[in-house]
Amino acid sequence: MKHFALFLTLALAISVTTFGQVPKKLSYQGLLTTSGGTPVADGSYDLKFEIYDASAAGILRHSETQFGVPITKGTFSVVLDSLAGIFNESLYLEVTAVTGPAGPSYPLTFLPRSELTSAPYAFRADTANVGVIVVTDTLWRASGDNVYRLSGNLGIGTASPSEKLHVAGSIKASGTISSGNSITIDGANDRITASSGIINFDDEDLITTGKLGIGITSPVYKLDVSEDINIASDKRYRIAGNPIVSTRGINNIFLGATAGFSNTTGYNNSFVGFQSGFFNTTGSNNCFFGLHAGLANTTGYQNTFLGSSAGLFNTDGGGNSFVGHQSGHSNTMGSLNTFLGNEAGYSNSSASENTFVGYRAGRSTTTSGGNSFIGSQSGVSNTTGSGNSFFGFATGGSNVSGANNTFIGLRAGYSNTTGSFGTIVGYDAGLWKTSGDFNTFLGYEAGSNNVTGSANLFLGYRAGFNETGSNKLYIANSSIDPPLIYGDFSTGRIGIGTTFLAGEKLRIKGSGLSEVMVALENTDAIAAAGMRLEPARFTVGTFGGVPTDFLTGATTRMRITFEGNVGIGTTSPVEKLDVNGNIKVSGTGMWHHSGTLVFDGTSPTAWTDLDLSSYVGANYALVYLKISNGGDNFAFRSDGETDEFYNANAFASSNRGWANGATSATVVVETGSNGIVEWKTQSAVASQVRLVGFVK
Repeated sequence: MKHFALFLTLALAISVTTFGQVPKKLSYQGLLTTSGGTPVADGSYDLKFEIYDASAAGILRHSETQFGVPITKGTFSVVLDSLAGIFNESLYLEVTAVTGPAGPSYPLTFLPRSELTSAPYAFRADTANVGVIVVTDTLWRASGDNVYRLSGNLGIGTASPSEKLHVAGSIKASGTISSGNSITIDGANDRITASSGIINFDDEDLITTGKLGIGITSPVYKLDVSEDINIASDKRYRIAGNPIVSTRGINNIFLGATAGFSNTTGYNNSFVGFQSGFFNTTGSNNCFFGLHAGLANTTGYQNTFLGSSAGLFNTDGGGNSFVGHQSGHSNTMGSLNTFLGNEAGYSNSSASENTFVGYRAGRSTTTSGGNSFIGSQSGVSNTTGSGNSFFGFATGGSNVSGANNTFIGLRAGYSNTTGSFGTIVGYDAGLWKTSGDFNTFLGYEAGSNNVTGSANLFLGYRAGFNETGSNKLYIANSSIDPPLIYGDFSTGRIGIGTTFLAGEKLRIKGSGLSEVMVALENTDAIAAAGMRLEPARFTVGTFGGVPTDFLTGATTRMRITFEGNVGIGTTSPVEKLDVNGNIKVSGTGMWHHSGTLVFDGTSPTAWTDLDLSSYVGANYALVYLKISNGGDNFAFRSDGETDEFYNANAFASSNRGWANGATSATVVVETGSNGIVEWKTQSAVASQVRLVGFVK
C-alpha cells in the first residue's frame, strides 16, 4: 500500500472589478511516498487523476491523465482543467502512477483518496451572484481584530506579524496544510512531513533521511544522543528488523537476534549471540554466549554456556559449565558438568558431575557420571563408563563401559573398552589392553601388550611388556625377561633375577661368581646385623658386641656370643661349643659302624703310616678305628708324632691311643694335617683295621 500527502489549492482567476467568470481549474501539489514514508524515486511519471463523490467506490465525476510529470523527492505540482459544475458537493481525488522509473509494478494507485476543499477566495467567487460582497465584520478586515496584514506579513491573533504567516495561538488542522517545498501538516493523519523527504513526523513515527540529534545540535551519525537512552517497556532494540537487545524479565540482558526470545519469568540471565537462550522461559541465573548457545534451554538454571551451539539442547539441566564449540551439545537434563573444549561432552544427555577438558574429551558419554577426562580426545568413546579419571592425550580413547579406572599419560589405556578398576600410568602404558580388571601398570609402555589379563602389577619402563596372562608381578626397566623381580600372585611365588621352579616360594639368581647374592643389614648407632649369601659362603653376623640368636617361637635355641662361643640349649656358653643336652651326629663326613676295611695283613712292629686321606681328606680328622688281631697290643699316633708309649686300655691324648689285642677293640686318634696316622704292634701278627667313623 502506498501513502501520499498532498497540498490542495483551488486557484480560480477572477477579476477584482467585474463579475467575470472564474476559471474552473484546480492547482494541485502532492507528495508520493512508499509505505515506509520514503519519497518515491525521482523521475518522470505519467499520472492519472480521478475525482469521485465518495472516499471509496462512488461515482466518477472527473478523470484526466497528465504525461511526463516531473517528481523530485516525491513532490509534484499540476493544474487540473475542465472542472465546471462539480464544486457544489464533496469530492475525493485518487492518483494513479501509470508509468514511471523502473522498479515498482505499474499502474500504481496511491490510497486513500484525498478530499478536495475550496480555498476561501474560490468559495466566495463561486457563490457570489452580483459583484463583490462587502464584508462589514471587523474580525475579517485587512486590519481586523483577528486577521491583520502588515507589510506583506499576515498575522492571526496578532497586529504585529513578523513573518509571512504569524499565528499567535494554537493551530489545528483537520485536513492538510502545505507550505511550498518545506513542511506539510496533515491533521487528519497526525503527520508532519517535509516535502524534501528529509524528515517525517506523525503520532507514532519519526522518519528522517538525514542525521538526527537528540540533546545535541551537530549530530555526526544517523542518530546521535548525548544522554542516556531508556526503553520504557520490555520491547527489543532492533537492527535491520532483527531484535538485538532485550531486557525481558528481571535483571536480564539479551544481546543478539532473537536471543532470549521466549523468556517469560526467567531472571538474572545473560544471553549473547544469535538465538542464544531462544526457548528459555523460566530458567534463571544462566550465562549463554555464542550462536545458538543454550538454544533449547527452558527451565535450566545456573548454567554457563560459551561457544557456538554450546549446550544447544539443554532443557532443564542446571549448574553446568560448557565452553567451546558444541561443547555439551546434546545435554538435556545432565547437571553439575564441566565441559571445556570443542565438542567436549558433545553427546552427554543426562549424565551429571562429569569434567571433560580438551578437544572432543568425553564426546560420546551419554548417561554415566563421575568421570574426569582431561586431554584432547581423552575418553572420546566412553558412553556408559563411570567413575573414570583419564589424564593425557587420547587416554582411555576407546573406553566404552569400563568404570573406576585411572589412566594417566599419552594414550595410556587407549584400547581399554570394558576393563574396570585399573590404574595405568605412563606413555602408551596398557596401550592394547581391551578388557580385564584390577590391573596396575606404571611406566612407559608398561603392560603394553597385555590385552585381557587381570590383577597384574607391572612397575617400570616396559615392565610386563610381553606378558599376556593374569595375576603377574613385574618390576623391571626393560622388556627383557626375566625381569628384576617376577612374581605370581595366584601361587604366592616370587623370583629375583629369575623365574621360579615348581614348589619354590622364593628363588634368587645372581649373575656371576663374585656377586653378593643376598645382603640383609640393619644398622643404627648401637649395632648392626646382616646376612650374606655369596657363591663361596653364607655369613650371618652381628656387629657392636651383641650376640646372634636363633629362636623357635619366643625361645632362644642357639646363641653365638660376640666372643665366638656357641651355645645350644643355653644362652650363656662358656666354651667354643657348649651343648646343654644330648648330641647326635649324622650326615656327610661321619660313618657309624660302617666297618670300612683300611688294613688287612701282618701288623708292623715299627711306626708305620696308615693313610686315611682317601676317606677323610688331606686334613685333620678324628677317626674311630676298630682292630681285630691275634691278641697283640697296638699303638696309634698322629702322623709326625715322636712320643712312643704303651698303656693298656688308656689314651694318652687325643692324638695318641692304643688297645690290647681283644677282638673288636676301638681306638680314637687324630690324623695329621695330611689325613695320615702312624701305628705299630709289639709283634707282627695277622691283623685287620676298620674305619668305623670320623669327624673332621
